[in-house]
Amino acid sequence: MPKPRSPSKPEPKSQYHHGDLRRALVEAALEVADREGFEALTTRALARKLGVSHAAPARHFPNRGSLLAEVAAEAFERFARALAHAAKPHTAEAAFAAMGRAYVRFAVDHPGLLRLMFNPELETLAEPSERLQSASDHAYAVLQSGARQALGDAASEADVAAAAFYGWSLAHGAASLWIDGPLRKYGPPQGAKARFLAQADQAIGASVHALKAL
Repeated sequence: MPKPRSPSKPEPKSQYHHGDLRRALVEAALEVADREGFEALTTRALARKLGVSHAAPARHFPNRGSLLAEVAAEAFERFARALAHAAKPHTAEAAFAAMGRAYVRFAVDHPGLLRLMFNPELETLAEPSERLQSASDHAYAVLQSGARQALGDAASEADVAAAAFYGWSLAHGAASLWIDGPLRKYGPPQGAKARFLAQADQAIGASVHALKAL
């Protein structure tokens, strides 16, 4: 009596719309970088995730560096939108503080993306990415715009640059102390994140009043 044939294992279904593999790769890579860290990003792993051949991603990203650059550019664009959106409902001075708070929350909510955005490996890419440079410059321009509005029209470009650097340093430093530093272990674990965000908000709010003394 012939043995019944075991059902063949179904081929993995593609997770992207036909003709838009590049976009699907970037979206999947953002998810992996955000959840597992950019160290887990490889074109082979993304191919498995999307159910395509291992060679398919190479048509869009010939090496890991080009993939990292594209994902970092997308992260910078999302980051810039978060800053700009946070500033919209506020007056000029309050808007800069709102940007700082949004910066910290983006970092806390997306530590994997923040680490990728400021990863030194991006500077060693064989072919610099114009989109990454443009996205990074735009994000900083949004921050500078907030600083310029907070200081007023009479502020010099040097003062604006100093204020933007001051705000950037404070927000990034606070976020780094939570992501990679000791603050998550400081005090009772229950409510630690809420306490950190409240302290960061207070420090950022106070810093805006100190801008004109720079």
